[in-house]
Amino acid sequence: MGISLCDVIEKGLVSNKLILALPNEGSCECGAELMFTDSLNQIYCPNSRCHTKVASRLEAMAKEMKADGWGLSTCLAVVRQLGMISPFQVFDIRDKGLQGKLEGISSLDKKLNEICDVGKRRVKLARMVQLCGIPNVDTIAFKIFDGYRSIADAYVDIESGQVPFIADKLGIKNSETGVLAWQVYNNLIEYKAELLYGEQKFEIYNPIGDVLRIAITHGVNGFTNKAEFIQYINIRYAGKINATLLKTVTGDCDVLINDAGTGSTKLSTATKINAKSIETTGREKIKICSSKQFLEMLENKYGGSLADEEDEELGEDSTE
Repeated sequence: MGISLCDVIEKGLVSNKLILALPNEGSCECGAELMFTDSLNQIYCPNSRCHTKVASRLEAMAKEMKADGWGLSTCLAVVRQLGMISPFQVFDIRDKGLQGKLEGISSLDKKLNEICDVGKRRVKLARMVQLCGIPNVDTIAFKIFDGYRSIADAYVDIESGQVPFIADKLGIKNSETGVLAWQVYNNLIEYKAELLYGEQKFEIYNPIGDVLRIAITHGVNGFTNKAEFIQYINIRYAGKINATLLKTVTGDCDVLINDAGTGSTKLSTATKINAKSIETTGREKIKICSSKQFLEMLENKYGGSLADEEDEELGEDSTE
């Protein structure tokens, strides 16, 4: 919740020395009065549209999209000069020709090429929500939005089911952790318009095919990062596989890619889940294998993408 600066001063909860040390006479640069956390050990701005907060969200979004050049200083400059209230407005710079309004930003065209790349903006709906950087929502976006075809469709359930719907999606059972469901619900309501706006800036696709929930221990041999590996699978087996990257190993995990050998927490967790599954069902729940073994299994089962199958009919070799 937080405690206002006025209440802190009135009740003498902190020293006058600290009060005098606050910037802008206790106000954020956006004009909002600074707040103290309940423990009084942190100061924060309560304004969700604060330029610093929007810039931080833009920086995080650019990093997730692998868009180089969007460090915090660049993001702050862009947000302040354009008065942005959402990181999604960065795409308006190109769409609305706002480059001339920006000053002192080096290699602007190159940076815009990086973040406005069409391929990077072709994402699943839940991924778009994750990129928005909504507090308490970004890390659990897939649990709530995965499977929906549009933001409007998702909000039909969110607004009708409210907190109980969110709690069910998150697997929350008791009142203590129910506070999280309440926070998530309120943040989703606050940011609804922004998500509807962001949906227009991305190419949202609804993947079809077998769902594969994949966790990876450390990295994947031959790929720059984990996301690149998942993207490769979804492109190669387009229409046949819908692969999703899991950050942790849970009972929902289908495959654990382990190119790192032993010593991984994810490997240990998957092994324990498999041991329990063998006791109850007689078979392993999670397939543990190397990336090479996994790709060989996929090739044997799915035989490449639909385009590859057309090539095979013409007598061409589709193996990559």
